[in-house]
Amino acid sequence: LQSAVSKVDGVNRVSRPVASGWWSARFVTADTSDAPITVDMDTAKCSGRRHAGDERRVAFYWDAVQVGDSALTVDVAAEVSLDTATGAGMAAFKLSFATPRSSPSSAAKLGLWEWTVRVGGMALTEEHALLRNEGFGVLYECDGRVGGPCKSFSGSYPQATWQALAAYNRRARNGGLYLAAHDAAGAMKTFTATVSSAADATAATAAAAAGTAGAPAADSSASGGGGGTSGAPLLSFAVSVMAGNAGLSLGKQGAAAASEFPVVLALFAGDWWDAAAVYRAWALPSASWARKGPIVRRPDVPAWLRGLGVWVNSHWQGRDIFNTTWGDPAFLQNAVLRFNERLDLRKLGGLGHHWYEWDTLGYELGSNYTRCASEVTCGFDTHYPEYFPARAGFRAAVAAQEAAGVRVAPYINGRIFDTGTRSWADRHAAQFMCKAVGQFNLNQTQEHLALYRESYGSRAQFAVACPHTARWQDTIAAVARQLVVDEGTSGLYIDQIAAAGPRACFDQGHGHSLGGGAYWVEGYRQLL
Repeated sequence: LQSAVSKVDGVNRVSRPVASGWWSARFVTADTSDAPITVDMDTAKCSGRRHAGDERRVAFYWDAVQVGDSALTVDVAAEVSLDTATGAGMAAFKLSFATPRSSPSSAAKLGLWEWTVRVGGMALTEEHALLRNEGFGVLYECDGRVGGPCKSFSGSYPQATWQALAAYNRRARNGGLYLAAHDAAGAMKTFTATVSSAADATAATAAAAAGTAGAPAADSSASGGGGGTSGAPLLSFAVSVMAGNAGLSLGKQGAAAASEFPVVLALFAGDWWDAAAVYRAWALPSASWARKGPIVRRPDVPAWLRGLGVWVNSHWQGRDIFNTTWGDPAFLQNAVLRFNERLDLRKLGGLGHHWYEWDTLGYELGSNYTRCASEVTCGFDTHYPEYFPARAGFRAAVAAQEAAGVRVAPYINGRIFDTGTRSWADRHAAQFMCKAVGQFNLNQTQEHLALYRESYGSRAQFAVACPHTARWQDTIAAVARQLVVDEGTSGLYIDQIAAAGPRACFDQGHGHSLGGGAYWVEGYRQLL
């Protein structure tokens, strides 16, 4: 990418081209093991390069691209389309990979593992800011130094909160660069921001200039009012997507060996708010999770939930520190009702009670968390999804609070299964857990797969459940039903499903695409 200039503000976002082309891909064969083979646009060996199109849409073709040192080849096509009708000019990138007619054997011997689109070469001066798609948004104010506040980072979606990255000149409020996946289904992907020294890009700049006679030069002086940029660190953004049915051959992947959604480059004026507005303008009418409209107008969201003025979090004190008294139903009934009455919270729309350790979690029933009769350990972050029986007095305490207008929503975890519990073995729960590959090649079988294991300081060992499986969906639905119908709560809080990262699952018995795809988000949507 030599330059990216907005006709609105006249600012070129590319100070120097980044060290690699705007696409790369990784492939597996029958012989790969430790890692897939990477093919990069700038260094790809191919039989020919060509393009066709007009000023609005152009298709680029790389014919018979050699994969590693093998004789296997792949045809790569990249479509770039421009949209200047919106307030932010946009370029949409889509990739596809196919078996060359000259190498039909590649259909069975080569498989797409992952594809990446990257853009960048933006100089980060002391006037710039970098927006990260984490939590409610993280904004780094740059100081023009490598190793300063604006550093490289990478994160997976849907653990990342939204599918976009952005940078801009925070003083001039222009020169904005936005890279996003406009993916309405929410497939798994990785977002990366790379901040490197200008010296690292010198060789790439020279090579690009030598091979692009007549192309517009990158204008380092057009920094959006930011002064000189020659020594400023350079920023590039990348979106990497694991292919659907990764680990299968191109012949079996079919349409999965292509991007099912565009990666969008947009140039905007303004700051983080304006970058968010670009994403919002796409997401509201298009994204699957926004199709029911704003929460305030949805009939399936109860009015009491929208109107609650205060929530209390009983028992959890941050960093997984607990005072076990605060999970005791008798103690909490008294404390919460007094709090609600003293502050007269009905005037503020009512009180919500987010209740931790309402369940026995391995402790002997009636011991009030004093006798641990567990297989391994007891308490928070153990025994999931064995939540019942609840602690003695729980149902009565719920009834008293609900009668006083307090809405009780107990904590559960909707993502992990304690492998030390009796039900883990009794239910053969490993069958509906996510499975990781043991090696990167086309020879994968069920025997090569392994569980994803996690631990959170409680000494319990967990496996990550596959949300696409009916057995896990039914497991969490049964817990929810018992809490709301039998125990009388107004709702429940299901942890991790919108906060912890996805795990690519390769279990062929789960009925979803292998590796990449949108089954993580779709599975949780079905569960909810």
